[in-house]
Amino acid sequence: MTIYLLKTLHIIGFVAWFGGLFYFVRILVYHQEAMGKEEATKAVLIPQYQLMESRVKKIILNPAMMFTWICGLSMLALNPAYLQQTWMPVKLFFLVLLTGYHYYCVKISDTIDTDSEKYTDLTFRILNEIPTILLAIIVSLAVFRTAINFYYLAGGITVFIGLIGYGILAYRKRRAKEEGIKND
Repeated sequence: MTIYLLKTLHIIGFVAWFGGLFYFVRILVYHQEAMGKEEATKAVLIPQYQLMESRVKKIILNPAMMFTWICGLSMLALNPAYLQQTWMPVKLFFLVLLTGYHYYCVKISDTIDTDSEKYTDLTFRILNEIPTILLAIIVSLAVFRTAINFYYLAGGITVFIGLIGYGILAYRKRRAKEEGIKND
């Protein structure tokens, strides 16, 4: 029964973690866009985005990440045989990548005001899609487990990344066209 409770809590934790990541990076997009506004607008928007980022980090992101890891590692402690199955070390590898992504985004939030020229809208649009890709990989590994074909997974993820990249570029092109029309 304990494993089911931990699995339930683990799922709740990673849903909150991913929700926080999606929201957090979206705030970073708006924060970056606000850096290019006139001074009066920046004076209002930047402190608001800083507050939002801080609250998301403290209330959602960091606690959900820790909760997810604690519940997941607790399940592994109760059932260490999972580590002998190929899918689990691969899943853990992608979870470590996700954790690195998490800390990278937090670092951006801490330095965005001083390094704003370092980031472009394309940087944030790509960053905004990374958790989607990692979510697809991690969930596929957890659901298919030993039945997974890694070649199909790699092919499917490659196609998925290609579609996301196409979508990012198409959106950027459409937005530039709309802004060009508005500026005429």
